[in-house]
Amino acid sequence: MRSMRHLKTIFFAVILLFAASSVALAQATDCAEDDHDCLIAFYSKALKSNPKDVESYYNLGRAHQLKGNLKEAIENYDRYLAAGVTDPESLSDAYNNRAIAHRAAGDLEKAAADYTKAIELRPENASFYVNRGNVFVDLKRHDDAIKDYDKAISLEPEKAAALIGRGLAYSARGDADNAISDFTKALEIAPEPEAYYNRGVLYSQKREFAKAVADYTKYIESDVKDTAKLADGYLNRAIAVYYSTNDAERSIADATEAIKANPKLVNAYRVRALLYREVGKNDLSAADEKKAAELAGSR
Repeated sequence: MRSMRHLKTIFFAVILLFAASSVALAQATDCAEDDHDCLIAFYSKALKSNPKDVESYYNLGRAHQLKGNLKEAIENYDRYLAAGVTDPESLSDAYNNRAIAHRAAGDLEKAAADYTKAIELRPENASFYVNRGNVFVDLKRHDDAIKDYDKAISLEPEKAAALIGRGLAYSARGDADNAISDFTKALEIAPEPEAYYNRGVLYSQKREFAKAVADYTKYIESDVKDTAKLADGYLNRAIAVYYSTNDAERSIADATEAIKANPKLVNAYRVRALLYREVGKNDLSAADEKKAAELAGSR
């Protein structure tokens, strides 16, 4: 059988630590907490009635952010931060939330600057260090990211998000052993799916395939909602199963589940084609090779 080199090395962990409103609501609202359209309409109306209602800018920004309206969220946080608010907790939450919006919009330098302002206002808040560390990872400033995660862990030793983030930074630096150690510590605190997935990838890279299979199984069984990510978990387990047990039929079953979860996952067809060839199912192998070529050509 030809070597299968299709392990996903993209890490899933995207840790967004969002600050709920720490300011007093401008007015009572009958909107459900997750009814973002209702909240946007409510706070927009409040601001039309009273443009100096500072808290409504914050709450309107947060509602837009949760709705995915990043431009509008940033604009309202801008207004809130320019309104002369002096309370450190309220200001830091606004900087943190605006930073999350900037990061989601792809403006990483602005996100890092806002997280720094949040940290200056509340240096005891571990979540702000985690958030800035995540941006530093995005910027490939891995040493700076590790320093932020170290600080977060010193403030909250049981903070799984900081351990996962530091694990990702170590992995990006090529330090698999420290990365595995951090993912393991995070899993001792909470069964975070991304920690299982990421540790599984590292075990696969170290050719410790039996350990990788166990981690991918934990990941798959953790009720992953994102079907594309679930497909990656099945595909990686298919490869790890083959290398750990040489059980082609079991690997075919996992590759098939990957395709069910994400019918456009080219590598799943390629891997299953190799596996079908291994067990003598040449017609099925040819069909998968054809499908993989079609999908690759349509990109």
